Amino acid sequence: MVEGEAVLVHPGLSEVKILNEAGSLIWELCEEGASLDRIVDAVCSEFDVNSGEARSDAEAFLREMEEKGLIVRDDGKA
Repeated sequence: MVEGEAVLVHPGLSEVKILNEAGSLIWELCEEGASLDRIVDAVCSEFDVNSGEARSDAEAFLREMEEKGLIVRDDGKA
């Protein structure tokens, strides 16, 4: 974490990704093993968005992180 933003380094791809505040929150919750529902609730609380938008954005973020091999999803958890 650097100034409230997560900085991800993927050595296999020689890639660095800097996450915005929402991405950083989701990343932290993933580290805790949070469910998608918990992530959606946290995003709604923190950023004043509706649950549909939060879920759609969170799913897209998680899909991208999974495609890059940065997370592995397990039984509905991030």
